[in-house]
Amino acid sequence: MAQDEKATGTEDILIGNQIDAFCIVLNDALRPLTDAEAIQSTAAHVLGESLGASRVAYAEILLNHQQVSIYRSYTNGVAELSGVFSTEEYGRDLIKDYRMGQQVIVSDIQHSKRLTEREKAKFKAIDIAAYCDTPLIKNGQLVALLIVHQSTPRQWTKLEARQIEETAERTWAAVERARAEAALRQSETKYRTLFESMNQGFCLCEMMFDEQGNPQDYRFLEANSIFESMTGLKGAIGKTARELVPNLEEFWFETYSRVVQTRKPERFESGSQAMNRWFEVSAFPIDTYPQFAILFTDISDRKQAAIALQDSEEQSRNILESITDGFFALNAQWQFTYMNKSAEAMLERSSNASVSKNLWTEYPGLIGTEFERIYRGAMHDQVVGATTAFYPDHNRWYEVRAYPARPGITVYFRNVTEQIQAQAALQHSEKRYQTLFESIDEGFCVIELVFEKDIAIDYRLVEVNPAFEQQTGLTQAVGKTIRELIPEIETFWFDIYAQVLRTGEPTRFQDHSAAMNRWFDIYAFRLEPAESNKVAVLFQDVTERRRIETEREAAREAADQANQIKDEFLAVLSHELRTPLNPILGWIKLLQSGKLDANQQRGALATIERNAKLQSRLIEDLLDISRIIQGKLLLNPTIVDLTQIISAAVETVRLAAAAKNIQLTLTFNPTAPVSADPVRLQQAICNLLTNAVKFTPDGGTVTVTLRSSDHRAEIQVIDTGKGIQPNFLPRIFDSFQQEDGSTTRKFGGLGLGLAIVQRIIEMHGGTVQAESQGVNHGATFIVKLPMNLQAQLSKSALEPHCPDAAQEGELNHVTVLLIDDDLDTREYQAFLLEQNGATVIAVPSGLAALQVLDQTLPNVIVSDLGMPEMDGYLLIRQIRARTSKWGGEIPAIAVSAYAGEFNQQQALEAGFQQHLAKPIEPEELIRAIATLSRSQA
Repeated sequence: MAQDEKATGTEDILIGNQIDAFCIVLNDALRPLTDAEAIQSTAAHVLGESLGASRVAYAEILLNHQQVSIYRSYTNGVAELSGVFSTEEYGRDLIKDYRMGQQVIVSDIQHSKRLTEREKAKFKAIDIAAYCDTPLIKNGQLVALLIVHQSTPRQWTKLEARQIEETAERTWAAVERARAEAALRQSETKYRTLFESMNQGFCLCEMMFDEQGNPQDYRFLEANSIFESMTGLKGAIGKTARELVPNLEEFWFETYSRVVQTRKPERFESGSQAMNRWFEVSAFPIDTYPQFAILFTDISDRKQAAIALQDSEEQSRNILESITDGFFALNAQWQFTYMNKSAEAMLERSSNASVSKNLWTEYPGLIGTEFERIYRGAMHDQVVGATTAFYPDHNRWYEVRAYPARPGITVYFRNVTEQIQAQAALQHSEKRYQTLFESIDEGFCVIELVFEKDIAIDYRLVEVNPAFEQQTGLTQAVGKTIRELIPEIETFWFDIYAQVLRTGEPTRFQDHSAAMNRWFDIYAFRLEPAESNKVAVLFQDVTERRRIETEREAAREAADQANQIKDEFLAVLSHELRTPLNPILGWIKLLQSGKLDANQQRGALATIERNAKLQSRLIEDLLDISRIIQGKLLLNPTIVDLTQIISAAVETVRLAAAAKNIQLTLTFNPTAPVSADPVRLQQAICNLLTNAVKFTPDGGTVTVTLRSSDHRAEIQVIDTGKGIQPNFLPRIFDSFQQEDGSTTRKFGGLGLGLAIVQRIIEMHGGTVQAESQGVNHGATFIVKLPMNLQAQLSKSALEPHCPDAAQEGELNHVTVLLIDDDLDTREYQAFLLEQNGATVIAVPSGLAALQVLDQTLPNVIVSDLGMPEMDGYLLIRQIRARTSKWGGEIPAIAVSAYAGEFNQQQALEAGFQQHLAKPIEPEELIRAIATLSRSQA
């Protein structure tokens, strides 16, 4: 099962890597495209080429959910499939699967049980023998299908199905974003066209307040082309009202501040002495606080006409005839007394035909309207009235002002139908734009670049959508510059947006902001007119996506490195295990030949023993590192004298040092005893000394010192050997690490010794470190252990326990039941025990052992664990189930090549008194049997 899971995991990694590679190709192909249909066509082409498919099509579900639309399909040897198709053609079962989001895969249509013969014939007619359809469900609705056809039967693989799903998702996302961008551009174009075509002045402004919230000024953000001719102000965009008209009256600031703060529009007429003009103004707030818009008309001519009318009727008449507004006068009986030419043109009636005619008789459609209300207010209440309303009889909008003029009234009016329609279209466009603006998941903002000597140094955020804050983490950003929000923002952003502004060419890119600690996918385009210095930015935070890609790459590299280390380790292990086997097998054959004299035989046996012990040490190192990794390396601490521990360790390498003429120097200063496991601590010191002797050339020196420092015992092992390269020092205590392959070839070993040393020392609460000045400058290993200052032990208590050597004849009068299925091992152990005085009953199986116990009771049982049919665990359980009369309490020793802590614990729990790991030293086996036999006695 573990192998299956491992294979599945490896397959998933390979599929993931291939999907990643394909997505890179797909993204590169789609990134520069801004047209939705081009994206569909390109995605189909990329997938089709990758799969070798006959046909690939991206089908969109139309709003009625009864039809699907295919713009263009990719084909390879089959006919094009495009147009609008009914969903009924797919069949109810398929549509049901699609709406549930299930990918539908058919490998051979002609042998499919879910299709009728009629449906099979339809597929065959358009060269479809196999298909894989992938639906896209968004907000619970089926929105699109990615269809892949094959003209021959095809077994679709897991990779291909994943590839099709990934293409469907990415195509949908790219198509939706392209349409959002197109809608933004279309909305901006409509808005700009209306903006420039109006015959009224229009400007977008931003109110400026002081810290107490009092209005100080307002800045012009946008203005249409007629703005300059109506105000006489040039180059207004980006400047404030006080900069343009320093002595502008406070009335204007107070009025516009009120509009912004109350969020209520105001309509009024007012004159500016500073500008020497009269204006009719509509001011209204917009969504972006504290911005507001002004729609205005220069009515200076009208005001001059009114003044002239008071001065001179003739002069007034001339003026009235020259103004563009319609004008007529009514007497107290509602009869026309005068109508100017503009009125004649708008009403399509001459002044002569209208004079003396009654208003209500000639224009009965006025009755009950806003027009009647203001006319009667001016006539009866002497109140100036104004309105803009629709007059159905003319199918027009009129803007009308009525003034009292005893004994009647005067009326100014003009046709504002185009302006009203333009304003309605503008509001509709703005509403559509705002809906899209607020609903998209991508962040969106409009920025206004700030230049200094033609170099972009900052930008101001003019508009942001709700997703902006989520994508950037920036709050209350509108009206602020990016440097105010992020003082350390990188300057390359200004360069990119300035390039878009200068060239007018949109750009799409991905980049990282260290100041924001985020990655962004960005599409930026210029807003017209270019003089506004505005750029629209559509963006998405892709930090998590980049992090996943980075982690995936790091994991891939780590896996590759781990595989390399594993391969190198297995090669070294094979080499290290085979190397001692060569002389062992060789000398055994020579011994078997009988051609060696006594001295040669002794030399051969010594060589065999030395290499067998070398193999044993390699296996012990592997077991130790396994225990360390599993956290099962245990200590048996006692109070020990480090001098004796070090001296015992030195003795283990003295012969090897003498063989290389290496001088061993010991310097011991008195220290307090330490609490330690003497066996493990001696093992650690032995490993350090073995390395020192191994890597020191003939005639060199190895020095061992012991001293106390800051309540810690410090042991130093110093050699004059090959030294350590600086770049290897940080990894010297890692498992399976050696400087290079030549180290293994020259000196041998698995690279485990120092890893074991570090773990043993750390388990004692100490530290170990390595120092070296470099190659050929030797190395120093420093071990520091905490001292036990309160230990008051006798000299005998401080001496490490050295078990006595087995004495010849130690097993006299001891009967041993020996069980092992391996004949060679059984005969060897039986011979060994008999040589030491034991009576041995040797059997090959657990069943045979039980038969022996039915006849006789030995003093000790020695059993192998890994036997066929009845293993050692089952045997000891059956023995322990017996009464003492039938051998149920005979002490037993388990022998096994499984040497882990778990195996030892398992043997003891099963009923054995002791567990010995193969290969077993003869003295160890004899001593264990003797101890158990004495305990029984």
